[in-house]
Amino acid sequence: YARFTLEQGPADFIAGMEPSTVYGFLAERFAFFRRRGEYPFSLQSSELPQAVNGVAGEHCLLELVTDDRPFLIDSLQAYLVSHNIHIHALIHPIFGVERDARGGLSAIEMGNGEDGSEVHAQFLVDAADSNHLREKIIADFRAILRQVVVCVDDYLRMQERLDKILSDFEAEGTKGEAPARLVEWFRSDNFLFLGLMPFRFGAAGSSPVALTQQGLGLFRSGSLRSARH
Repeated sequence: YARFTLEQGPADFIAGMEPSTVYGFLAERFAFFRRRGEYPFSLQSSELPQAVNGVAGEHCLLELVTDDRPFLIDSLQAYLVSHNIHIHALIHPIFGVERDARGGLSAIEMGNGEDGSEVHAQFLVDAADSNHLREKIIADFRAILRQVVVCVDDYLRMQERLDKILSDFEAEGTKGEAPARLVEWFRSDNFLFLGLMPFRFGAAGSSPVALTQQGLGLFRSGSLRSARH
């Protein structure tokens, strides 16, 4: 864990740190990684008073452990940039892991694993002015992650829904008409689906009814279990 984490970071990330400090830093990171448990993701922030990444002064470390998915890191980076939070360094090693039924870590290897891959993203940013600001950043991270998780995890199901709609058009003999062509355009990777909600239409003039229990992505009913934070 330690070697691969350092390999993924900037070359000068530990410049100016005593060996004992490096050891303590990595031991804390590994302890956080291994205790993810059964949660969809784990988040935490911590202050780092020592010089890291060759930059003196206080820093804040924002950490995430979750299953590896597309758009995770990009989404969190975009949030930090949009809030003018400077990122001094970003480390996001991906590990192949095995966990027991309670989420305890039983095996770890570098890179993608057969049973599952997890990312341990670490954003080194300027120290937050207050605990309230740190808590807000973590809360915003949590909201972003929930959205990314449901969108990515439901993406194939949304594509399958489109295939079913196209199949229905074909069965009705209307595949060449405008509505079917629009759906086919969506299905041909011209549209990035963040959510899909079916509606039931009644008599003319009546309002359509959203089938909320069949929603996918951002329209999925319910919510993820609370994440560790």
